[in-house]
Amino acid sequence: MWRRATPALVGLLGVDGGYGRLPGFPFIPFGIGAFLILVLLASISHDFWLTFLTPSVWKALHRLLYLAYLLVAAHLALGQIQDARNPLFPLIAFAAVTAVSLLHLAAAVRTLREDRLYARMLADDWIDAGAPEEFAESAARIIAVQDGEKVAIFRHEGRLSALSNVCAHQSGPLGEGRVVDGCAPPPFTEKLPTYALRLADGRVLLNPRANGRTIMMAGFGKSGVDLDPSFDGRSVKAGGFMVKRGALDMLQSSPDSFQIIEGRTSAPARPEPLGRWRVSGEICDGKCYAGVMRPGAGVAHKACASFCLLGGVRPVFVTTSPLAGHSFLLIAGPGNEPLPPNLVEVVGLRITLEGSVERVGDLLILHADPQSLKQP
Repeated sequence: MWRRATPALVGLLGVDGGYGRLPGFPFIPFGIGAFLILVLLASISHDFWLTFLTPSVWKALHRLLYLAYLLVAAHLALGQIQDARNPLFPLIAFAAVTAVSLLHLAAAVRTLREDRLYARMLADDWIDAGAPEEFAESAARIIAVQDGEKVAIFRHEGRLSALSNVCAHQSGPLGEGRVVDGCAPPPFTEKLPTYALRLADGRVLLNPRANGRTIMMAGFGKSGVDLDPSFDGRSVKAGGFMVKRGALDMLQSSPDSFQIIEGRTSAPARPEPLGRWRVSGEICDGKCYAGVMRPGAGVAHKACASFCLLGGVRPVFVTTSPLAGHSFLLIAGPGNEPLPPNLVEVVGLRITLEGSVERVGDLLILHADPQSLKQP
């Protein structure tokens, strides 16, 4: 009497004794489930999937690793129970799983306690982060602030700096790393929100609201944004299209999209003088540097940049090599006046300039000395 051969996968899954008792509980499906999860995580480990899925979704999927760990533990423990030759190994496996689970639970409880400890708000809404000597050198203390956000306060060479604890690359906990060569890990971290600190009565206080970002504005086409002077110094909201290239953030918008937010005040960033610099590079408009106008080279590039500057787009000076971590500076004439004619004539050409530089927010502004102009 002939019988049809049992498929390999069906036979593999059918060797278990059954679901009714622990010694015969199927263990192979647990291993297959863990294997499929690990294959999924390996297939989306490339940075392409991080960008395509967005960091939050990518991070949520990679938390399936915890489930894979539990499935592997169940697979091994149940497999040894079915073998029943040595009861010591199942006990060891159960103890290891229990120990790891308890460690995770203890870490979660500790984090919750720290979050409640650091969330003691003062009268002016600043958070008491601790005494300066409590911060370890080249490491960070993670502080919970509003809406579940966390801030990493790093100490390096005796100075404290506060930034978001969420890595912009993979949404990992930035504060669990250490400062290396003056930089917070990882080295590919993009620009993150920063937070203000102050010292009062021997305590480090943290502002739970992130510092604002400095964003350039431009209109559509070869034009700037002509805003009413009443907007100066006011909190506003605006719509448009964001353009980003490196450290340059630009909002393409129109004047009618700006609305004043009543009842909210904001303090503009104070200029920080950085002295007199000599820089080499070229002057162009911000939209050209950001890639909005498809920048090129030669006569076409010079003509395009000149038309944009005439239309009111803010000029920038693109350096031949980064200076103080910046590849471009906003540029203006002395006393923040418009560019003088002799500098407008060399737009798009390689030049060397001198002038005073100041930092406003996270941007550098070069007040060029027109008499210092040199061409190769």
